[in-house]
Amino acid sequence: MKLASAENIRFIDAKAESDYMISPLILMENAGRSITEKVIEIIPNDSSIAIFVGSGNNGGDGLVVARHLANKNFNVKVILCSDKLSQNAQKNLEILQNYNEIEVKFAKTLREIKEAVFCDFIIDALLGIGVDSEVSGFYKDAIEYVNSQKRGRVISIDTPSGLPACGPYPHWPMIKADYTITLEYPKENLMVYPHKKLAGKVYKVQIGLPNSLKKEVIPSSYQITSEFVKKILPKRKEDSHKGDYGTGIVLGGNPNMPGAVKLSSLAALKMGVGVLHTVVPTKIQQTLQNYTAENITWGIDYTNWQKSLNELAVPLEKSTAMAVGVGMGTQDNLNFFKKLIASYFKPIIIDGDGLNLLSKLSTKDIKENWILTPHPKEMARLTGLKLNEITKNPVEVAKYFSKEFNCTIVLKGASTVVSSPKGIAFVNISGNNGLSKGGSGDVLTGILLALVCNGATPLAAALSGVYIHGLSADLLVNGQDNRGVLPSEVAFALPKAIKEL
Repeated sequence: MKLASAENIRFIDAKAESDYMISPLILMENAGRSITEKVIEIIPNDSSIAIFVGSGNNGGDGLVVARHLANKNFNVKVILCSDKLSQNAQKNLEILQNYNEIEVKFAKTLREIKEAVFCDFIIDALLGIGVDSEVSGFYKDAIEYVNSQKRGRVISIDTPSGLPACGPYPHWPMIKADYTITLEYPKENLMVYPHKKLAGKVYKVQIGLPNSLKKEVIPSSYQITSEFVKKILPKRKEDSHKGDYGTGIVLGGNPNMPGAVKLSSLAALKMGVGVLHTVVPTKIQQTLQNYTAENITWGIDYTNWQKSLNELAVPLEKSTAMAVGVGMGTQDNLNFFKKLIASYFKPIIIDGDGLNLLSKLSTKDIKENWILTPHPKEMARLTGLKLNEITKNPVEVAKYFSKEFNCTIVLKGASTVVSSPKGIAFVNISGNNGLSKGGSGDVLTGILLALVCNGATPLAAALSGVYIHGLSADLLVNGQDNRGVLPSEVAFALPKAIKEL
């Protein structure tokens, strides 16, 4: 699904008028009608409603909504927060002023806003996607008051006022909505944390755009959907054998952290890898052998990289792909890691301490068929950025560095971002906070390894893998609290998640 930027919407509006003769006034009417239908689904019939109207087309949408809600016998008042409206908003105000049943109030002070707002619902039509600079003055006062009042639940039109459609998390006040009704396309920041927390429950409505026009839109990013994952997920044949599904290697672990390799190996097996080799320090080889009978284990010494690589020559040659770094530690293994990745030309998934080791090397060594799976702190080490620079703008950071490094990046978080070597970003919304546990990333690494071994490209593996990982966690919380979800349970639930698709 396409996620739109403000530029996308301006392109649509201009193109609709120039190529399809659909005037902005018609689009505004369509938007207002569709928004009204959704509002009526949300609110009780006897609700009182205050609509905060700004100067632009978002305000014009709000004026259309006021008219249609009045026609449905709702108690509606309009609070105009600007005396200078756009041409189309002004036209709708003139229409509205003929409705005796709608109270229209021009508010110029915060006191006038406080007097006007005593209602069950507030509809935010102040700013929409048009924010490109700091919100200040009367709009700032209005937003802060709406956020402070306790009675009225807030419904924002298109985006919560103050929140740009895409880009960094702003430092100025923004509406905290209970619901957001977005037009035609979800806006990128409605899907990405921390911005997403402002939007509440998001609904998408149509405004009558021609399908041919929609196809012309090159979006800011995409949302990963189940329909998309179904198309790119490698298929399994009835008449197949283990060789059809690839040979994977999970390499990592240290005596203090054998669990990470266990989880990655379990996930790779549950996800359908044909043959799995697990490579760990000799001290914990027996532990891995006892954990699962399905994997082939190898014991090595990170400090003797020449001997270890010679011992691994056969499995490395036979392998389809490799996952490196989970639970590996960073003590006395940099040389081994450097020689390993330099001599391996098949796809690699690098996670955990593999990323920490990679941050000590030149990023020029990164290959296009690699998948890097950093969380924000690991991304900070890789890129030299500050942590808050990453968390406030995850999509653009993932885009920039996937292009800079020329590889697939999975920037993990509450809304994981996958970005291709060409800098095309995809946002994942499956999953829940039950995944906020050590080991969840190890499970994801195993999933990605299996998918690449099954024949998926690194990008397709990342896109389908993050979605299935989240879906598996979502299936586990049915009827119970999220906090009880364990990474091992997520791995065991993978076949059910795939079946759900």
